[in-house]
Amino acid sequence: MSKVVIVGIDGSADSVTALRWAVNYAVTVHAVVRMVHAWTPLPKHGLPKARRRKLEVDRARSASDAERVLSEALRCVDVGSVVIEQRVVEGAPGVVLVDSSRNADQLVVGATGGERDAFLDRPPLGSTARYVTRHASCPVTVIRHSHTRIEPLPAKRYQLGAVRVPRPRQRHQNAHAQLGWGPL
Repeated sequence: MSKVVIVGIDGSADSVTALRWAVNYAVTVHAVVRMVHAWTPLPKHGLPKARRRKLEVDRARSASDAERVLSEALRCVDVGSVVIEQRVVEGAPGVVLVDSSRNADQLVVGATGGERDAFLDRPPLGSTARYVTRHASCPVTVIRHSHTRIEPLPAKRYQLGAVRVPRPRQRHQNAHAQLGWGPL
């Protein structure tokens, strides 16, 4: 049985970066990449008949939009010889990804779906990423899209001086002498 890497795709920059990472990882471990896009439909219980018909149209549009999200993400990544599978699943994203990854070797998600924290200059960990890290039964990798190039920090050299540590008996004698208690 071949290895499977599941990637959550929502159309965000983080999810495209996660797909890139998953493809590179799949090359090294000879795995199949399965792209999963989950969408949550609106409930139709208790709605008038006209609203339910409109909801069915919205549901069909959502399914076609989901296919478009997957194909656009795939166009942004050079897949090379990696086998890519695409799945659109109806349901809550976190639950769908955890269920999809039950027999997978790796689950990869973007850190956020686009929401930003007003108090931080970087987005927080999104709700789907938090959910899958808590509930997935396989290893999870969370990828953050970086808009800036990260340079390695310059190497620093530290000069360590020799420190003389007295032996325990000598420390005890020194303490007695400092307290004026005389020799042991």
